[in-house]
Amino acid sequence: MILTVFLSNNEQILTEVPITPETTCRDVVEFCKEPGEGSCHLAEVWRGNERPIPFDHMMYEHLQKWGPRREEVKFFLRHEDSPTENSEQGGRQTQEQRTQRNVINVPGEKRTENGVGNPRVELTLSELQDMAARQQQQIENQQQMLVAK
Repeated sequence: MILTVFLSNNEQILTEVPITPETTCRDVVEFCKEPGEGSCHLAEVWRGNERPIPFDHMMYEHLQKWGPRREEVKFFLRHEDSPTENSEQGGRQTQEQRTQRNVINVPGEKRTENGVGNPRVELTLSELQDMAARQQQQIENQQQMLVAK
């Protein structure tokens, strides 16, 4: 399953995140953040209502619960602390946490960087082709924006 996450409010910059039954919201946030970026959180927007998603939330299960309305929901990476997380946890990271920023824990599997090489991420050929086509379109759009500047 693929989750589209918008990286800004204007919905022009986005990324696609592979979701497995073990993927947490924290995994999605860490996948989407820029290297060295501070606190961020994932928010879902449905019919104008925004709700922050807790870091320990299981995303596959969450998306399944939306059922056919899943297409109506948009997910945004917010570049600020999550209002649902304890403020004490917010800017205090140990060196180990900073070092492991892109590491995803999957029970029974070795740790992988950004999910790359994770055998549990199983996508069909058509899903991969769709993702590649969307990514190519994103690249072309970003190149046009750069040329326009």
